[in-house]
Amino acid sequence: MEPATSIARLGFRKWYERQLIDSHACFVTCFLAMLMVAIAIEQVQILALGFEALVDLGLVVVFMILGVVSWRRYHRVLGTAEYYAEYSYCPQCKAYGLFRVTNSGRMQNVDEQRAGDAAEGRVWMNVTCKKCQHSWRMPH
Repeated sequence: MEPATSIARLGFRKWYERQLIDSHACFVTCFLAMLMVAIAIEQVQILALGFEALVDLGLVVVFMILGVVSWRRYHRVLGTAEYYAEYSYCPQCKAYGLFRVTNSGRMQNVDEQRAGDAAEGRVWMNVTCKKCQHSWRMPH
């Protein structure tokens, strides 16, 4: 689900909290997967090449893949959450996270994206502050 839809449904603060929980769950998964890689490597007996050694090597590969996927998801989810958190202050009254999404869409060209932002297809949102009714575009 894209961020604009989730934020409109849940509200920014609850969406942001869920993104942080999701990203840190991925971090813990990555940590545990790397721990399992170390354990599986310890169990590998290369001199006795047989079925058990192949299973142990297979486990090493599976846990390494799980760790890399979890690490990438951690960075992607946390990066997205921080990206939108940076623009969630009302420019007029400085209220944090108190806005309603009125319109949204995907950024189409590089000029609309922040300099140095590698993520393509970021979502822009037109939002209105719940406190002072000021409207602005995220990111601005």
